Amino acid sequence: MNSYKKVLLDWRLHLTILVCCMISDRIGTITFSITDSIKVSLLPLLYAMVLVTALYLLKPIKWVSEKESETAGFMLTMTCLILGAKLGCNVGTSLETIMSASLPLLVQNIGDAFTCVIALPIALMLGMKRESIGITFAASREPGIAIIEEKYGKKEEFRGVIAMYVVGTIFGTIVVGLLASVLSSAGIFHVYSVSMACGVGSAAMSTAGIGTLTELYPQMADQITALATASNLISSAIAVYLNVFIGLPLAEFMYNKFQPVIQKKKNKGIEG
Repeated sequence: MNSYKKVLLDWRLHLTILVCCMISDRIGTITFSITDSIKVSLLPLLYAMVLVTALYLLKPIKWVSEKESETAGFMLTMTCLILGAKLGCNVGTSLETIMSASLPLLVQNIGDAFTCVIALPIALMLGMKRESIGITFAASREPGIAIIEEKYGKKEEFRGVIAMYVVGTIFGTIVVGLLASVLSSAGIFHVYSVSMACGVGSAAMSTAGIGTLTELYPQMADQITALATASNLISSAIAVYLNVFIGLPLAEFMYNKFQPVIQKKKNKGIEG
C-alpha cells in the first residue's frame, strides 16, 4: 500500500513524465531511408526514453533523482502488466498465425542460452572479472536476476546482472526499435520473423519493436502484435530452464577457460 501512495503523491515525477510524453508525441513518428530498401522509423517512445534518460543522468531538473527512478520503476512494472493484458487479447484472434510459427517460436529462444559465446570473451578483454558471468550468461531480464542471486548471492555476478538489466532497460528499448525497423525493411527477414525476435523477455523492448513494425506495416498490425506477444511469453517461460541448464554453466565454463589465458596475456603485456 505504501508503494501505491508513493506513486500517487509524487506529482513532480508525474508532471515531468507528462511533459516528456507531450514533447515526444508532438514530434511524432519520423521515417527516413538509409537506402532505397532500408527504412528507419523513430517513434515517440524513442524520444521519451532519450528525454527521461537525459533528465536522470544529467539532472537538469533537481527532483529527478534516484528516489524518483525507483518510483518510475514501480510505475513501469504496473503499466507493463496492463499493456501485457492488452496485447494478450490479440493472441486469441491470431491463433492460426501463431500455430503456423510454433516451431520457430520455440527454437529462436535457444540463442538466449549462448549469448556468452561472443559476449564473455569481450567482457574479459575489457577487464571485467566475475561480474562478466552475470552480464553475459543471458539477456539479463527478471528471471536471470533471480537465478544469479539464488546461486551466487549479492556478489560480483549479481552486480553484473543488475548492471546489464539497467542498461538493457534504458538502451535495449532504443536498440530493439531501431533494429526492428532496419531488419524488416531490408528484406533479409520476413516481418513475422522480426516480430518474433522482438519477444526477448522484456515488455519495454517488445513494445518498442511492435510499435516500429506496426508503424511500417499497419495492414499486419494484429499478426505482428500476436507473434511478438506470444514470443515474449514463451521467452519468459523457458528462459529459466535455458539459463539454469545451458547459459549459466556455459558462462562459468568459458570464464574458467578464458580468464586465466587473457589475464596471462595482460600480465605479459605489462611486463613487456
